[in-house]
Amino acid sequence: MLSSSQILLIENNDDDAKIVELTLRDVRITNTLVHKVDVESALEYLRDKNQPRPCIILLNLNLPQMQTFKFLKAFKADDTIRKIPIVALISSENDKIVAESFKLEIAGFIEKPIDYKKFIEVARALDIQWTLKRYQNEDQ
Repeated sequence: MLSSSQILLIENNDDDAKIVELTLRDVRITNTLVHKVDVESALEYLRDKNQPRPCIILLNLNLPQMQTFKFLKAFKADDTIRKIPIVALISSENDKIVAESFKLEIAGFIEKPIDYKKFIEVARALDIQWTLKRYQNEDQ
């Protein structure tokens, strides 16, 4: 991934956040991981013009009180941040949640509880995808 860009993790489960952090380190993704535990602080961070834009957002879709859909709607309504790709962390294969997420342009899903070995594969794939995207953008 872009080494100067950040990865924003919105996750209220400390164990899952730690697995994400360790996995990114083990895959040698050098992006700074910024961890927010709720959507309000994440939106505040994203809207702060003094903060660099993350290259990707990892979002727990199972935050309390339907916070995630409020976040996604606010996120997609803000032209300054709406193009940042979001990968959802989801603990159940609830078809309704998945369908609603795709309507709000989720880039992909990672199933929870996060299995370290599976997440290593996902992290490597994300790294390749965003590295390729970086080179495509440099050519334009």
